[in-house]
Amino acid sequence: MQFDNEKIKEFGQNIAQIFGKVAEIGAKSISEYEINCSDLEEKYIYENIRDSIKYKDLFDKLKKIENSPCVYYFEILSDIKPDTIVKKINTTDRNRPAIKDNYPKNSNILYVGKVKSLFWGRLIMHLGYHTHKNRTLSYAHGLQLYHWAKELSLKLRVYVFEFEPEMADLVNVLEFHFAKELNPIIGKHG
Repeated sequence: MQFDNEKIKEFGQNIAQIFGKVAEIGAKSISEYEINCSDLEEKYIYENIRDSIKYKDLFDKLKKIENSPCVYYFEILSDIKPDTIVKKINTTDRNRPAIKDNYPKNSNILYVGKVKSLFWGRLIMHLGYHTHKNRTLSYAHGLQLYHWAKELSLKLRVYVFEFEPEMADLVNVLEFHFAKELNPIIGKHG
């Protein structure tokens, strides 16, 4: 099979149809959750946070969207400046997102991300509770909040935008758009 102009047009029409649906209805669902990093506990490095009394409801809700692609972002609710956050996150040796050389000094958006599925697993990574037992998560980066944000008593709100399954290969485009609009402090977008 070769690619020719007709195949490219067909591909473009398929993408236009998918984005047309997004243009018509937007996200399938939008959720928001607050995270108080001072509540994060060391025991969840060794125990499954999804089974904890404190976080079970959150992960039960997130389980309902586990097969959906999502774009999400973390908003900073605390009165903590980006310089303080960047200085603190640089103290961790954990695998974390890139920090921009010229990060915005007045942004209240910490990070923008996307997943093709299993947002709850990505959240565990961002909280800093993944283990090497789960090979699918052990090589990816995450915010690692337990390992630096707990000391700052950082309060965050995470917004999760769920999309239809056919958007899985296109959430990169939406992630880039979100990042361009929201101007997060950390992450690969620039």
